Amino acid sequence: MLKPFAPPLYLAALLIALSPVAARAQDCAGSVTLSTQEEVDAFACTTVEFGLTISGADVVSLDSLSSLTSVGGQLNISDNPSLTNLAGLSSLTSMEGALSVFNNPSLTNVDGLSSLTSMEGDLTINSNGALTDVGGLSSLTRVGGYLHISDNASLTNVDGLSSLTSVGEVSSLMGAWGFLGISGNASLTNVDGLSSLTTVGGWLDISDNASLTNVDGLSALTSMGEFLVISRNDGLTNVDGLSSLTSVVESLHISENASLTNLDGLSSLTNTG
Repeated sequence: MLKPFAPPLYLAALLIALSPVAARAQDCAGSVTLSTQEEVDAFACTTVEFGLTISGADVVSLDSLSSLTSVGGQLNISDNPSLTNLAGLSSLTSMEGALSVFNNPSLTNVDGLSSLTSMEGDLTINSNGALTDVGGLSSLTRVGGYLHISDNASLTNVDGLSSLTSVGEVSSLMGAWGFLGISGNASLTNVDGLSSLTTVGGWLDISDNASLTNVDGLSALTSMGEFLVISRNDGLTNVDGLSSLTSVVESLHISENASLTNLDGLSSLTNTG
C-alpha cells in the first residue's frame, strides 16, 4: 500500500514561513477607505482597482503600504492631522487616475512619492501647512491632467519638479487640455524647479504667491495651449523668465503684481490668440 506523501520538514517550514507573504500580496477590487492607523496597518493590497482614500485623525504612518504599486482610480490622502510623511508609498511608480494630497497640516515632505514617474490624471498638493518642498517628485516627468500646488504656507520652492517636461497636451483632434496652477504659497520665492517644462497644454496660472520675485524657472517654455495668468504676486519684479515664450493660443493675463515695473520678458511673444 502506498503511504501518503509527507513533505520534508525543511519544505514544510518554508511553506509556513512564506504563507504570510502570500496572504498579503493581493489585488483589491473596488475602492478602499482607510480611516484609522489600525486599518492602514492591516492593508494587504499591491493594487487597488478603483480608488484608495486615507483619511483619519490617528493616522501617523503609511509604512504598511510599502507593497502598493498601482491605484486604478484616485488616491486621496487628506485630513490626516498627525501624518508627517508619505514614506510607505515608495513602490508606487505610476497613476492612471488622480492623486490628491490635501489638508495634512503636519506633512513636511512628499519623499515617499520618489518612484512616481508619470501621472495620467491630476496631481493636487494643497493646504499642507508644514510642507517645505516637493523634492519627492523629482522622478516625475509628465502629468497628463492638472497639476495644482496651492496654499502650502511653508513651501519655499518647487525644485522637486526639475524632471517635469509637460503638463497636459495639445492635440489636433482633441484640442488643448491640462492645467498647471501654482497659487497661494506665501513663502514661495521662485519657480526654478520648472526649468525643464516645455509644454503646458491648457492653462498656466501663477497667482497669489506673495514672496515670488521672478519666474525665471519658466525659461524653457515656448508655447501655451490656451491661457497664461500671472496675477497678485506682490513681490514679482520681472517676467524675464518668459523670454522664450512665442505663442499663447487664447489669452495672456498679467495683472495686480504690485512690484512689476515692466514686461520686457515678453519680447519674443508674437501670437496671443
